[in-house]
Amino acid sequence: MRRALAVAGMMLAMIVSVIACSSLEWLSPHEPQSAELGALDRAVLVEEVQARFEGMSRFLAETTGDRLDFVNLRFFSATNLNGADETVVIVPLTEDSPSYQLALQSEEAAPLAGIAPLPLGGMLPLDPCTAFHSLENNVAYLFRAISYEDAEIVDEAGERIRMATEFSWNRGGNDPEWYMYRGNTVIHFQTCATIRVNNG
Repeated sequence: MRRALAVAGMMLAMIVSVIACSSLEWLSPHEPQSAELGALDRAVLVEEVQARFEGMSRFLAETTGDRLDFVNLRFFSATNLNGADETVVIVPLTEDSPSYQLALQSEEAAPLAGIAPLPLGGMLPLDPCTAFHSLENNVAYLFRAISYEDAEIVDEAGERIRMATEFSWNRGGNDPEWYMYRGNTVIHFQTCATIRVNNG
């Protein structure tokens, strides 16, 4: 009887080890996850992100009339890559937002010099996150274009916290959005703005 229990115990330990190893491989830090939160409770996440962006949503409503598209938020998480952890939520503007519509127009129709700073979307670093200097975790920020080469990151009072590390924009574009991981998350909004933020 003891021998049978010992064998059963060893078999159980082996099964648990195999499952644990498989789980660790699936969550490997060398494979950053970029998903639409299929495995997470998306409704709860959207609600929590909306709460974090409450002040920013109010700021946008009062200054530009823009709204953040929480339904289409994106979540990224990668650990121990390039010596840093990055967990971040990106929230685009709704397609009917005034700034979104202005971004689709030509330079002749809506000169950037006359409409900047132009909101592009929101960003929320979450714990664990050590990838961004000058940005606090669990605090909502907004990307704003100030020229074709520069974008600023502001808080809910509209105060500049820092500049984006890289920014490019082609006016009048309406390309599909995309996201990639290149040491840090790179965001391409549908309005053809591409932004990267890191510790540089």
